[in-house]
Amino acid sequence: MPDLTGWAFTLGGRYDVVSSSTRNRLTNTVVDQDDEKFTWRAGVVYLAENGLAPYASYSTSFEPTPGSDFAGEAFKPTTGEQFEIGVKYQPVGFDGFVALSTYELTQQNVTTTDPVNTRFDVQTGETRVRGIELEGVAALSDSLNVKASYTYMDGKVTQSNDYLRNIPAQIPDHVASLWGDYTFPDGGPLAGLEIGAGVRYVGERFGDAANRMDLPATTLVDASLRYDFENLSPDFAGLSLRVNASNLFDKTYVGQCASTRYCQYGGRRTVSASLGFQW
Repeated sequence: MPDLTGWAFTLGGRYDVVSSSTRNRLTNTVVDQDDEKFTWRAGVVYLAENGLAPYASYSTSFEPTPGSDFAGEAFKPTTGEQFEIGVKYQPVGFDGFVALSTYELTQQNVTTTDPVNTRFDVQTGETRVRGIELEGVAALSDSLNVKASYTYMDGKVTQSNDYLRNIPAQIPDHVASLWGDYTFPDGGPLAGLEIGAGVRYVGERFGDAANRMDLPATTLVDASLRYDFENLSPDFAGLSLRVNASNLFDKTYVGQCASTRYCQYGGRRTVSASLGFQW
C-alpha cells in the first residue's frame, strides 16, 4: 500500500431534475422545460508538516435557465466546469494563513441579448474566465482579526453567434476586499462588544455583450456589530445581538445592466439586526 500520510481526497456527485414552465401572456403560449443533469467534483490536497498545503480541484455545474428565445424555444440549462490549483500556507504557531490559486471557469449556453430582436435573449454558446486569487487571514492579537482578498479575472466569449472574443458583461478585471473586526477585552466597560468594518472594491466592467457600455469601478463600505449579553449577567449566557450594515454610506452606483435596455442601481444602505440564542 502506498503511504498516503498527509494526503486528503474529496469526491462528490449529485443528480438534479428540474421542471418549470413559462407563460407568455402576449402570445398566450406556454413553454415547458424539463432538465436533468449529473454533476460531480473531485479534489486533492497535501498537508505538509511545514504548513504548506498545495491542492487541485475540478468541478462541474448545472443551472436551469428559465425563459425562451424570440422563436419560443426554451433555453437550455447553463452548464460549466472549473479547474483550480493553488497552495495554502499556515506558518507553524501563527494563527492565520495565506492562499494563492489560479483557476479556469467555462460556462456553456450563456444568455445575452439577441442582436436582431433586442427585446429577447439568445444563448451565445460559451464564455471562459481565467483568474488568480490571493487571500490572507490573520489574528493580529487576541482581539483583532484581519481578512484581505484580491481577484484578477480575464474573461472572454469563446463561442458565440456574435461578439466572439469580447469580454462577458458584468465581469470586472479586479475585485478586492479588506475586513477587520475588534473584540473589546474582558473586564472593561465594553466587554463583550465586537465591531467590524471593511471595504469592497469592484473594478470597471462592461454592461453589455457588445462591450460598448462601460460601468465605473465601485468601492463600498460595510460594518457590523455584535454583543454578547453574558457580559451583563451570567443569566444571559448564549444570548447575543448582531447588527450588519451593507453600503454603510448609502453610495449610489450602477449594480448591473441587462445589455443596453436597462440598468439597475446597486443596493442602497441596508441594516439588519438579529437576536440569537445558543445553548
